[in-house]
Amino acid sequence: MTGEWKAALETFLASLKQTQDWQAYVRAREAAFSEEANAALIRRYEEVQTAVQMAAFAGGEPDGEDVSEFSRLNTIAFAIPAVADYLTARMKMQHLVSQTVEMLSGSLDN
Repeated sequence: MTGEWKAALETFLASLKQTQDWQAYVRAREAAFSEEANAALIRRYEEVQTAVQMAAFAGGEPDGEDVSEFSRLNTIAFAIPAVADYLTARMKMQHLVSQTVEMLSGSLDN
């Protein structure tokens, strides 16, 4: 990455960190990870979620045990307000990143 691109990206990221969406995500992450039990649940949730998604992306069927565990963890995670808030904020941030990539990709064609 050239210095010019890096500087532009750093400016962009600094601007993003001033948005309400980013600040809400940081607050939710801090609240969720402030308790070790919640942090352990989130780490396991993300591990199993990744395993299920990777199998799906590869065109295969996810392991049945992973799917069952993900369903169980999902139920538990969204029953805990701090964890649910974090996971919801994370999904929103992932969606915003996806939209950003789409905009960047689209600008390459114009």
